[in-house]
Amino acid sequence: MYNRTNPAVIKSILLRLTRNELLQEVQFMCSQIDELEASNRRNMFINLQYFALNHLPFAKTTKYKL
Repeated sequence: MYNRTNPAVIKSILLRLTRNELLQEVQFMCSQIDELEASNRRNMFINLQYFALNHLPFAKTTKYKL
């Protein structure tokens, strides 16, 4: 998802995730931040992680269909 997708679209996807899914994505972002050297891509992961962590308290707990 992170290779060819615009960060704004990634944020939209992150908003739809449940709390557990969001935590998994945050862990993935942390691993990418640790692996990457200073670059625009690393900055993108830092910004997305910050966004995801701020949204975490508001994330839904389960998936359900209307």
